[in-house]
Amino acid sequence: MEKIKKTQAQIDFINSASYKDLADYVLAYPFSPQAENVFVEKATPKLIQFYIEQHGVAEGSAVYLFRQNHPSVVQALLAYSQDGNRRNIKLFLEHGVYETVKRYVDEFEVPELREQKALERFDESELIALVRSGSFSPFARLDAIKRGGEELRHAVIRKFKLEQRERNAVLYGGTKADVELLTSITKCVKTRAMMKQVALIRFTRPRKLKPLIAQQRFMREPEELFMATAPIELLIEYVRHFRPEGGDEAIFNHPDGSMLLTYLSKNKMVEEGEHLLMKRGFHEEIKVYIKGHALNAEDEVRLIKRGKHREIMLYLSKHTLSSEAQVELMLRRNTEEMEYYVMMYPESISEAGEKALKKYATPDIVAAYNTVYTFDKSYSN
Repeated sequence: MEKIKKTQAQIDFINSASYKDLADYVLAYPFSPQAENVFVEKATPKLIQFYIEQHGVAEGSAVYLFRQNHPSVVQALLAYSQDGNRRNIKLFLEHGVYETVKRYVDEFEVPELREQKALERFDESELIALVRSGSFSPFARLDAIKRGGEELRHAVIRKFKLEQRERNAVLYGGTKADVELLTSITKCVKTRAMMKQVALIRFTRPRKLKPLIAQQRFMREPEELFMATAPIELLIEYVRHFRPEGGDEAIFNHPDGSMLLTYLSKNKMVEEGEHLLMKRGFHEEIKVYIKGHALNAEDEVRLIKRGKHREIMLYLSKHTLSSEAQVELMLRRNTEEMEYYVMMYPESISEAGEKALKKYATPDIVAAYNTVYTFDKSYSN
């Protein structure tokens, strides 16, 4: 296999190659940094681990992989660092997931973490002095935010411009006072507004939050937090108002399913939600939903292919079918279903549906269709 020289050609290869071809290629050659970014997003952990062992990875890819935190990949990156390239250790300390980094620094001596001994002792007065001197690395800041008392946490928040990992530790894990302090010293108006929304979601009782959620849609990060943590009744209210991406999925996955059937009966979902409904495949959910709502064409086909006669008859009693679903219905050769559809919706039958009907239906059903369709046409004229 020859080396692919151009970056775009490498990306095209990554997107289209089989697992074997991709493995054969990375055995011999690395990718450019831009193509490597695509590779680490698409490849399996096993193949990424193999690539790291052969070639290492560029800084951007290493940062992404440390944030993804797959155990075997992180281990491969750190093992590669032990061979003399200590850059990955530094990136691990700066970008790795807290629990994973903490286990590592508790087990190994890490020269790159100059505060390691102080963090082991965790004398807060000593750590506060280090913070005020400005000699406090990103992981030390994170560890102080995670484990420290309020005085230490606030010293860190006041002293340093926190990176996203440390900032999120305050926003999503800190106390109300921590979040208010961080918000008060943040200069960017948009970021400050986002932080206020996070605080509103985290620290407001549901009863007081309910009248507020319909007034204005949350920004992206607060919205993700809200959909992951809100009580089911507030989540449903929010999704009904704003139809956020992933909203229906959040309702399906909510641990409190007490209001799910009511939601399905009263609300038309986006295609993403209908896909999930059919993928889950629970009869009661499907039955409640299709009583009041037609499915998109793709999920109509899925409904017919499920082969549940009672579901199909319920759907036909309420809705016409797309052309693709009509063909699928005729392919079932179920006399009752075909006859019912022909008598109920003769004018809705598409050219493809009619062709399938004439091929798979009994002569009596075809004759009934011809009679009803001709009558309907003459009556409408």
